[in-house]
Amino acid sequence: MKIFSISDLHLSINNPKPMDIFGGPWDNYLDEIVSDWKEKVSEDDIVLIAGDISWAMKTEDAKPDLDFISALPGKKIIIRGNHDYWWKSISAVRSMCPKGLYALQNDHLVIGNYIFTGTRGWQVPEREENQKPEDVKILNREFIRLELSLQSAKNCKEKLEQESSEKYKIISLIHYPPFNSKLSPNNFTKLFEQYGVDAVVYGHIHGRNSRSVALTEINNIKYYLTSCDQVNNKLVEIKVWTNVHTFFILCIKEGAIWIVIMNMNADTSTNLTQI
Repeated sequence: MKIFSISDLHLSINNPKPMDIFGGPWDNYLDEIVSDWKEKVSEDDIVLIAGDISWAMKTEDAKPDLDFISALPGKKIIIRGNHDYWWKSISAVRSMCPKGLYALQNDHLVIGNYIFTGTRGWQVPEREENQKPEDVKILNREFIRLELSLQSAKNCKEKLEQESSEKYKIISLIHYPPFNSKLSPNNFTKLFEQYGVDAVVYGHIHGRNSRSVALTEINNIKYYLTSCDQVNNKLVEIKVWTNVHTFFILCIKEGAIWIVIMNMNADTSTNLTQI
């Protein structure tokens, strides 16, 4: 199972609002995304879409856009972006999602050995003293929502790992960048660190002069920018596991031959088998 991400699709299947008026990477962008998607993604893989999914204004009008995404290979996880005006309530959105398409909103989802969390976020200011009161209010509310989802994910991870010998990774989706252009520490990044998040996927940023970085690692957390125009309309693979190296060792114990299989990664596991 592989994890991919691409965000800010800005779909308008039944009520066209062409994005090619912006030129550059938006020319034929959907054809490029679909082609790359089908080339990379299998049905066992997962694709994360960090918001700005549809231009629809009403919930029911976004259904063709959700169906378009659903028809592509793999499982998909979506969150709300600032342009997803059709996203009125999480229950309404989930009722429209076809099989294999999952909507997250301030909660978590477990698929395989991954725990996904999702929330919209808000713009982190370049200077705190320049914040408007309404922005401070929204930002503080988003901090609370993120912590609720991360707390539930951490509790879930601890329970799953106690019940089995397997390890789980937490990947968070957030629409807005979780930091300003200087990558300054803030409550978003502190929460990700506090709750042991392994990778963060975000979007929202557009344009050639956006001062963006495709992949940033801060305090052992990988931050992936996946706005489609910023990644040349190519799906980005999200990697959170250390490369695994398997060693086979033969030994003799009490007159029998044994094979020791050691999987060396961030967490070493050993299997002992008699042959």
